Amino acid sequence: MLSQVLTSTEFPAELEFLGEIMRFLRGGLKAAHLSSSREFKFELACEEAIVNIIRHAYPPGEPGRVLINCRIKREGVEVELVDGGRPFNPIEHELQPPLTAPIEERPIGGLGIFLIQQFADEVIYTRRCGLNRLQIRIYAKEGSL
Repeated sequence: MLSQVLTSTEFPAELEFLGEIMRFLRGGLKAAHLSSSREFKFELACEEAIVNIIRHAYPPGEPGRVLINCRIKREGVEVELVDGGRPFNPIEHELQPPLTAPIEERPIGGLGIFLIQQFADEVIYTRRCGLNRLQIRIYAKEGSL
């Protein structure tokens, strides 16, 4: 496997572009040779993070963008999501949703950050120069590094 391959592109932060965004990510992931279960988890973690950016980063009616950098490394894959929306550190908001409550009693939403943290091997947030940067990493093999 290559030591590092980078693909990068920018999309409007709108739900109608989610399918296109996910196709872009899947294309980048093929070079990583992850197992199907690890690839599924990584896609789900990335999709949850992207949907959170689309829904919450920018005020209603204000157009926004999300830059996606995908790096394939020997040890796995890293996706960096960059947006110019409101500051939000998902790592500080470790949510423990009420998973034991009956489904009809659970509030709608609130699982996104939990799923990102459960499915990714590493989640790193920084804010620099007015930009949110969320790095989501998954190793090629469980327990790597």
